[in-house]
Amino acid sequence: MTDVTSFKDHFSDRSAQYAQYRPHYPDALFRFLADIVGTLWPPERCHVDTRYANIDFPATRIDTPTFHMQVKWSAQDLLGYLRTWSACKRYRQERGEDAVSIIEPELTAAWGDAEREVSWHLTLWACRY
Repeated sequence: MTDVTSFKDHFSDRSAQYAQYRPHYPDALFRFLADIVGTLWPPERCHVDTRYANIDFPATRIDTPTFHMQVKWSAQDLLGYLRTWSACKRYRQERGEDAVSIIEPELTAAWGDAEREVSWHLTLWACRY
């Protein structure tokens, strides 16, 4: 059974801010994250996952607006994006093969021919010194 609670990411069910987007992603993506590359992220990835809230900036934080990035992607666009992930690059270095190719047929079939909306929250920190 896939443990999707073992990682935190914009595709994860542990990230409440992305919960509204989860139904749009195929199950293969969640298995990929948990079972294939979930443990290969560098430790610094936690800063992205927490929106940098765990970094103690030496200044007064200024509130900033919320930003989102939205794109419409084909399955090939998504697969290309996954291949840019540091966890996927580490998988290739350690195992000599492309991690994304493991789920490519299943994800491509589940995604279909249409483009789908993919969305991210973007974090902006501003401080006053």
